[in-house]
Amino acid sequence: MRPPETSNEAIIEAGKKLQEAGRRITGFGLRKMTGSGSPDRLLRVWEEYCEAERNQGRPSSRVQALPKDIEQSLKDLSPPLMDYVRQLALDLYDKTERHVQQQTASDIEAMRIPANVTGYSGDRDRFAHGHHAGVSFVL
Repeated sequence: MRPPETSNEAIIEAGKKLQEAGRRITGFGLRKMTGSGSPDRLLRVWEEYCEAERNQGRPSSRVQALPKDIEQSLKDLSPPLMDYVRQLALDLYDKTERHVQQQTASDIEAMRIPANVTGYSGDRDRFAHGHHAGVSFVL
């Protein structure tokens, strides 16, 4: 098997750049950033790196279960906590909706142009020169 064209470090750096740019990391995206390599291998190297980062600092020993009284306390906490989170979301939505309405109203108000700003006194000129004759309304 021949050695890979793209080093693991280059793949990881490309993945970090894609993350910083807020882009989804795919094999083809990594290939575009590195300029070479198999998309499958590039993505596999990136996923192995991410898995190692997630597991860093975690003990690799057995998974320890919580004592039953703590488990029960967590189960009892869930419904009130979810009610609180729901109420918080409703409050935030209400505040956001009011803000949007206020912003829309102020934007509409800002778009209005007072008549004297244009410098055109069309009605006065029409009446002064008699151009209004035969017109049922004045623009």
